[in-house]
Amino acid sequence: MSVGVASAVAYTMDFLEEQPQITGFHPLCGSAEEIISLNHPN
Repeated sequence: MSVGVASAVAYTMDFLEEQPQITGFHPLCGSAEEIISLNHPN
């Protein structure tokens, strides 16, 4: 299991260091509750 976790962490770190440009991605600002309410209004 430790090898799998180490592999996943290494992959994630490589991905984050590259800072890829993802077309159509716009980060959301706000708390988790605010973001959830955008997709699931009461």
